[in-house]
Formats: sequence, C-alpha cells, structure tokens
Amino acid sequence: MGEAAEQTARDRKLLLLKYLIVIIPPLIIYLIPTTQTFTQDMKVFFIITLVAILLWALELINLIVVALALPVAFILSGVATAGDVYAPWSQDLPYLVLGALILSAVFEESGLMKRLAYWFILRGGGSYKGIIYALSTSGFIVAFLVPGSLARIALYAGMAFGIIKALGLKKFSKGSVGLLFGAYNAAVTASFVSLTGVEPMLVFNSQLESIGMEGASWLQYALHNVPITIIWTYVMAFMITKIFKNEEEVEGKSYFQQQYQALGKLSMSEKKVTIILIVLVALLATSSIHALP
Repeated sequence: MGEAAEQTARDRKLLLLKYLIVIIPPLIIYLIPTTQTFTQDMKVFFIITLVAILLWALELINLIVVALALPVAFILSGVATAGDVYAPWSQDLPYLVLGALILSAVFEESGLMKRLAYWFILRGGGSYKGIIYALSTSGFIVAFLVPGSLARIALYAGMAFGIIKALGLKKFSKGSVGLLFGAYNAAVTASFVSLTGVEPMLVFNSQLESIGMEGASWLQYALHNVPITIIWTYVMAFMITKIFKNEEEVEGKSYFQQQYQALGKLSMSEKKVTIILIVLVALLATSSIHALP
C-alpha cells in the first residue's frame, strides 16, 4: 500500500507539473504588451497555438479533441473567420494525406506490402547489407504506390521491428539501429522519386498555383527527380551499412524464404489492391491529359 500511495503522489505531482507547463508559457505571452507589430490578434493566435502544442506534447487531452478544438478556438476568439480556418480543406492536400493513410492500411492489410518487401529482401540475399539495400530498392516502388511519408513510415517501421526480432538482433545494437535507418531511408529518402511521395513538394506546388504560377506535373517531377533520388538513396544505404556496421552474425535468407512461401499465391485482396494501385499510378502519370487533381 505504501508503494502504491507513493506512486499516486508522484503521478499527481507530475500531472500538476504538466498543467503548469501548459498554463505558465501562454500566461507569459499574455502579459507581453501589444505594439503596432505585435497586435492583439497575433498575441491571441500565439497563445491558442502554444496551448494546443503543449497539450499535444504532454498528452493531457486526447489528441483528436485538441485538433478539433483548435480551429474552433480561432473562430470564437475572433482571430480568424470560419472561411479562413477551414479554407485548407477546400484544397487537395488534406484529402491526399487522408487517402494515403487509408491506402497504406489497405496495402498492409492485404499482405501486398509484406510480399513486396520479402521479394526484394530475397533478391538481396537476406544478409544485413542485402536487407538494407533491398528495403531501399523497395522504397522506390512503394513511393509511387503509397502517397504520404507518414503512411510509409508506419509501414516500414513495423516491418523493420519484425525483421529485427526475427533475426534476433540485440536492442540498441548497431545492426538494429541500422535496420531502422534503412527502413527510414526506404520510406522517406526514396520517396523523392514521386511528387505525391513528398508532402512539402505538394505544398510548394500548391503555393505556386495559388499565386498564378504553373506547378510541376506528376510526370515532370518524376523525370527531373528520379535519377538523383536513386543515386542519393543508395549513397545513404551505403553510409548506413558503414556507420552502423552490424556486429552480429546475420543470415536470414531461410527465414525470409519461409515467410515469403507462407504468403502463398496472390490472394483476391492482393489482386484487387494491385489493380487499384496500377490505376492510381496511371491517373497520376496522365494528370496533364485528364486534368484531374
């Protein structure tokens, strides 16, 4: 009972500290006098935004509740109108991110992601270096199939943890860290081959179009960025194998062969997802013809 009481007391102190962190910084901003450059609206905006960031960081309130309350707070405080706050939802980017998350869930659930990754890993020989290079190579394909880096990171992170566990690598070993970096390299670095693979480029393109300038089409972007992205991705893979040189003996080809064979023939779900992905890539590549966003 004594330990439980002490733990409860510590939890209460920690909770109080979190609330103080949420309250004190915004209060300091509130006490700053306004000027011609630091207006009342700017002050209120900074206070609301800072409170939201701190609530997200400290997880005092459900993250979705905070996200939903943030635009409402801007409207009620008079900082912005409903039209201003919800204007981004009339653009393509939010729906692309949402679609990417849905597509990544379907991609993973169907088993197609594992099949693709295991196939590349087997081509790489199943060794530590082979896995790093194989993951990087698969990243080029997945970048075209799964828009959105967050979705790809979720897919590859889960796969990397599974590989680390299967190979019996020690926690925090160079090999484990290297595989995680290899997964990140596949999910993010390789994604620059595709315009829809990199959210900042989509934002940049959208901003160009908003000021009357013509942004790059999906195909134009690919033609300019595929060569340098391939080179840089493999440079990063090489650096990972050297900086995080595995100190443990790894030979996982038999494991990946078993896993790949266990998947069996392409299921109906995998065939459906494959067709959807082919259609999606075809629509992206021909956007300049059909003019669909």
